[in-house]
Amino acid sequence: MLAIAAMLLACVAVVSLLRRHGTGNIFASFTSSRMPSAGASASATSSVAPPGEDRLVPEDAATIALPPAPSRELIGKDARAAARAWQARAAQVVFAKDVREFGLEIARLLQLPPDEAWGPLSQRAAEGDLPALLATSRIESLCRFAESDKPKSATPLPYPGLAAGWDSFVAELRALQRESREQRVSHCVDVGKASDFAETIIDRFLRPENPDAQVEIAAENEDAAQAIADLRSIVAKNDTPRGRLLLGDRLLTSQDADESNEGRAMLEKMAPDDPVVAARLAYCLKNGCEGFAADQSAAYRWMEAAAGLGDPAGMAMLYEELDGAGNVVDAWAWSRYTLDLAIAGCFETSIPLYVYIANAVKNETRRKSVLTPVQQNAGLATLYAISGRWERQAKERLACAN
Repeated sequence: MLAIAAMLLACVAVVSLLRRHGTGNIFASFTSSRMPSAGASASATSSVAPPGEDRLVPEDAATIALPPAPSRELIGKDARAAARAWQARAAQVVFAKDVREFGLEIARLLQLPPDEAWGPLSQRAAEGDLPALLATSRIESLCRFAESDKPKSATPLPYPGLAAGWDSFVAELRALQRESREQRVSHCVDVGKASDFAETIIDRFLRPENPDAQVEIAAENEDAAQAIADLRSIVAKNDTPRGRLLLGDRLLTSQDADESNEGRAMLEKMAPDDPVVAARLAYCLKNGCEGFAADQSAAYRWMEAAAGLGDPAGMAMLYEELDGAGNVVDAWAWSRYTLDLAIAGCFETSIPLYVYIANAVKNETRRKSVLTPVQQNAGLATLYAISGRWERQAKERLACAN
């Protein structure tokens, strides 16, 4: 019985990766609720990839050339040209992220029509290649989405009331993406089910020599003292960001004050460069987490760090904080920063979609509408400070820097 439980716990990393790539899976009922959803995803897949797979380090994805983002002037004057420019850039951002996540070979396969990519990817997945499994999961999910969400020609734009220029731009994006979706549907007939390969992947993941499996199993132990002891031992032998995050989180939530302080220090060391860690810290500092008492005065720093690095969960927390304080100037500045990242295609994954940029436009427009001219000037000054502090780092992290 214990062996079965351990196996299910070790599936957490595989399942969370599957979820991050937008597909349902047969193990959903076994996912962990200890960490917030943003922290549940494993940070890399290379440790379970086959030896010798051509894989680029994250920095190399930045060498992929990106077309320029459309200017606000072009969006206002020629919505169709702006939409095509945004779509082209967003597609390359997705490719750069895929190179970083899967390696160059799989990223190139994902550029093909679904039925052409399925054969080579499913073969690799059947041989135990986790990145290939995630790629097949994406293809399956996108094909299901395309089939079930076929738009009707008379369907109204779901974002009424956007400012002039923006409304036409979003409508043009929607039309382009509808065309892409219809083309994708025509190539989905021979696409199978990624779950067919999941057992092979789990067997590979559960190999005793795999430190990723060890760290996930140790982190899920309900005995906090044993979990911390095991995680310390694993991290001492194989120091990875994921291991430090899980160890730091278990220490942070410990009932022992010294361990809790140690965990906070560990996470604070990681948080400036990792928005998942920053968001976790912000949440626990604001609300308290198990044995860790809230320290609300310290929470804002990490909300800002997570939001500045372009993390949607961090942005949501920051907006809630600013709205609660009635700080309309900073709230607008952050919404303008978010919109700037959206125009650069920074939030796109899997396929470009108009939804994020439409929401960003709607949010920025709504927040700007309540400001006086003096407040708008103050907001612009805040925006420049935010961009100067965070934009370069956020764009590098989100593969939309050039």
